[in-house]
Amino acid sequence: MKKILLLTAGVLMVAVSCNHNSNNGTPESEFVKISPVITKVTDTNFETGDRIGLTITTENSTYAENKPLTYDGTLFKGELKWYSEALESSTLTAYYPYNEAAVPSTFSVLSDQSAGLSTSDLVAGVKSGVTPSADAITLPFKHLLTKILLEIDNQSGESISTVLLRGSKTTADVNLAELKAGASAEAETHSIKAFKSSESLYSAIVVPQKVAFVLAITTANGKELTQNLTSTDLQGGGQYTIKVKILPEDVKVSISGEIENWTDKGEISIDEPEYIEFEEHDGYFIYKNEKYTTKTFSDGSTWMTQPLRYVPEGYTVSTDPVKQDHIWAPYTIVNGEAVASTDKALVEKHGYLYDYDAIFGESVTKDNAATFEGKQGICPTGWHVPTRAEYVALCGFSNRSITESGTLTDENALLWDKELGYGSVVKADELGWNHVFSGYRQKNNDAAAAKYFSGTITEDKTDVDSYVGQPMMTFYASSTFYNYNQNSTSNSLQFFGMATTFTTKYPLGRLSLMYIHAESGLQLRCIKNK
Repeated sequence: MKKILLLTAGVLMVAVSCNHNSNNGTPESEFVKISPVITKVTDTNFETGDRIGLTITTENSTYAENKPLTYDGTLFKGELKWYSEALESSTLTAYYPYNEAAVPSTFSVLSDQSAGLSTSDLVAGVKSGVTPSADAITLPFKHLLTKILLEIDNQSGESISTVLLRGSKTTADVNLAELKAGASAEAETHSIKAFKSSESLYSAIVVPQKVAFVLAITTANGKELTQNLTSTDLQGGGQYTIKVKILPEDVKVSISGEIENWTDKGEISIDEPEYIEFEEHDGYFIYKNEKYTTKTFSDGSTWMTQPLRYVPEGYTVSTDPVKQDHIWAPYTIVNGEAVASTDKALVEKHGYLYDYDAIFGESVTKDNAATFEGKQGICPTGWHVPTRAEYVALCGFSNRSITESGTLTDENALLWDKELGYGSVVKADELGWNHVFSGYRQKNNDAAAAKYFSGTITEDKTDVDSYVGQPMMTFYASSTFYNYNQNSTSNSLQFFGMATTFTTKYPLGRLSLMYIHAESGLQLRCIKNK
């Protein structure tokens, strides 16, 4: 059965072929036959070979249990005969799809419904007070599960590969006598792959339950777009329509309950979680509704282990590194060219690139640059932009300050490898600090042209295969001012920033403090106040 039949007045007709026996006055041809009456040709027709299970109970006993009747294109029929007591009333209980083992007390929908819905669409009907008769017997049928329709407006430019509904239990406890079904308490949750009716219409049958679906749509290029839906108490027989608009980088969803041969059970809304300004937990915090992982190290310092991706009010994210827009999108390097992207997954992994005006939320000048050391900036409350000293304690090496005669080394630094003689990217990953190859927006002074840094790590410059092709230099912002350099053609307001170096001398990637112009775009990690 493609879904389940549409019925005249919502009923099936049960008929008895009755030739009377000369000895006892009961039917001689006693086979039970069921004739579905359908008002229009749709995809809800039964198909030849479909089977239903029928149980007949009298007041004192079960006359027939789970007897199959098979559809021949016009009627359901089988070997079941009526009982001989023509005036004794009975109750008929029928269901589809047929289960040969027994009348189902549980029922599971398929996780993969891409081939069709029929074997997942449990329907049943109960009629009491029935006696054997040559007349048709009305037997109302009811959908026991829930139907989801997905109407998709695909504007992404890519065809749809799969549509999934994640997070629901797929097994129901069933009571056919009461025409009820609900999610089994011990059932596991699974994803359901929807059936494609057309390019713009998908559907699925799910178990009635209280559930917060996650809608996941994968396009042909492998990109997955997701949308959380609110927790909703789905009712048996309810049909819900999800209207989806797929954009190149996002998915927009609106959901409402509609009816077409099902019972209207209201609306489902998009999940709009409560806004969280800042909430700290063990191993992560939530800041501006975004989750960031953290780690506390052996020296007691607690660092973000992901780049910041917060956009303060008044700023927008730029994909043009030439413009001094303060915050820039991450990028990848393709055939030697830097390509900016606002792809959600890339932003979550690489964060944004910030100049110092954006990091501290005000104009940074030669007159105030030295006042920002250790300041919170756009970090959450209780955290701050790391200082030069905190980065030295992390990586173990810094270029000199203007008051120092030489470089600064700390061989007790967290990431220092005494055998190598430097703090390394490999050690950062081993300890869970999690280096991210975000590169940086390069601007050497106020007169220089700006660009995304596009130099990549080559095979001869590293011993780690996965590093090949990644940006050779990534800069992490510190809050410590270095110097203001002025000449006849340009000026450079410089801060310390931790950077990566990959050479034949440093094949595991050296981490050290260098100088960076304040108008450059850097990755930002925050460190917790002690």
